[in-house]
Amino acid sequence: MDIIYHCYGGTHSSVLAAALHTGVISHRRPPEGDRLINLPFLDTQDGGNHGRLYFFGKDEHGNKVYILGRRRDVEALTLVLNGALNEAQRVLLVNALPCVPLLLKLGGYISRRLKLARVGRPLVCAGLRRAYPCLHELVYRVKLETCEA
Repeated sequence: MDIIYHCYGGTHSSVLAAALHTGVISHRRPPEGDRLINLPFLDTQDGGNHGRLYFFGKDEHGNKVYILGRRRDVEALTLVLNGALNEAQRVLLVNALPCVPLLLKLGGYISRRLKLARVGRPLVCAGLRRAYPCLHELVYRVKLETCEA
């Protein structure tokens, strides 16, 4: 199965969710700032990367885990993926955006849109730590669903 964590920019909440899912980040406690900033793809994508699927890794069951920035186009995302993928291929789309607190949105905007990473990244890290419990629960539910499937 292919699991795609998606959010607005594909650079913060979907990355942390994919890191949790693949075991790159521990499920025991939220990671510290340096560990967060060094995650693959974290706070690196911009508008030119939206709509591109990025392979993050595999989980313990061999499921492929991806991240995707899709802006506001959830319905378009579903249509495109359903049309582009082989019908025999199983894909699970997981929206990480509901876990994003205002602090993370603000930090991401400052870092990515205004290109002021020095100012925005500390806010991104604080926002991701706040989002951690929600993302942890989301990944837990996805893993339960994919184990039973």
